[in-house]
Amino acid sequence: MIDPHRARGPISVRHAQMGPDTIKSVRLVSPALTLRVDTPCEPLACDVDRWHIVEHFHVSEPSSFGRYHVSMEHILDVGEDAGSAYINGETHARALEKAWLYGTGGTLGWRGYNYYLVPAELPSGWTSNAEDVVPPEEWRLLKDGTSFEANRRTMPTLPLRSCVEVLWALTRADDVLVQLTTYHLGAVTTSDPDLYPLLFAQALDVARALLPGRDKREQTAMVPDAVARRLPNGLGWLYEIANQRRQTRHAIDKKAEVSLKPDLADAETEAFVSEASVLIQYIVSLKLGVPLVIDEDGTSVVVDIGAGGV
Repeated sequence: MIDPHRARGPISVRHAQMGPDTIKSVRLVSPALTLRVDTPCEPLACDVDRWHIVEHFHVSEPSSFGRYHVSMEHILDVGEDAGSAYINGETHARALEKAWLYGTGGTLGWRGYNYYLVPAELPSGWTSNAEDVVPPEEWRLLKDGTSFEANRRTMPTLPLRSCVEVLWALTRADDVLVQLTTYHLGAVTTSDPDLYPLLFAQALDVARALLPGRDKREQTAMVPDAVARRLPNGLGWLYEIANQRRQTRHAIDKKAEVSLKPDLADAETEAFVSEASVLIQYIVSLKLGVPLVIDEDGTSVVVDIGAGGV
C-alpha cells in the first residue's frame, strides 16, 4: 500500500551489511529534469509496497534551476527472485509516471509528440552493430532522439508529495477512469506519429462519456471558465477531429469509395493535442478529486476550477 505518512528527508543509496554479505537491491532511476521550484521544501521519501521512492534535487541557489530525478529501490529478501522484483518495479514506475501526468501536468521524460527526431528503434528482435560504427555523438542522437522542447520545468514546489496523493487516488479509480488515464498516458508518451492522435481520440471518447451534461450543449455550458478558456476551438471541434481524420478513430471515408479521411494538418494536430489533453486532465482531476494541474510552456499551473480562474 502507498504510505505518504512515512515520509522523511532525502537519503543516499543504502549499502547495509548482513554478516559478510552486502544486502542486494533492485534500483530504478527516472530521467532527469532541469527543474525550478517557486517554494523550496525538503525532498520527500516514502514507501510504496516495499519500494522506497525518493526525489533528488540538487540546486546551487534556492530560486535557480537544478537537477531533479526520482529513484525507486527494493531491498531483496534472501532468495527473492530479482527478475520478479524488477517486473514489479516496472509496474510501479509506470503507475508513478501516470500519477506524474496529473500531479504536475506533464511526464518525467519528454512527451513523445514533441520529438522532431524520434529515437531510432529496430523491429522487435533485430540487432545491429551500429553503436560500434556510428560516431558517438551521432549515435546518441539516433538512440535518444531530440525534442522541440528542453526537458526543463517550473513547478510550485517539489512534486513527489502531490504525485503520491494522485497515486493514492488512482488506486480507487473505476475501470472506465483507469482506461481513460491509460489512453492518455499512452498518447503523451508514444513517439509514433500515427499512434498518439489515435490514443487521444480514444481518450476523448471516454472523456466525453464522463463529462457532466446530457449532450454537447449541456457539457459545454458546464465546463468551468478556466478550462473553457484553454479550449478555444470548443468541444464540438474536438469531437469532430477525433472522428473525422485519418489518424484518429475512423480512418475510412464512408461517403466515397474505399478511401481514407483527410490527414490532420500541422496546426490541427498541435491544437488537437493541446486541447484534448486539457479536457482529459480536467475530467481525470474531477473524478479523482485532486487539483487540476496543467503544463503551460514548461510551467505547472494549478487551475482553480471552482472559482473559474487561475
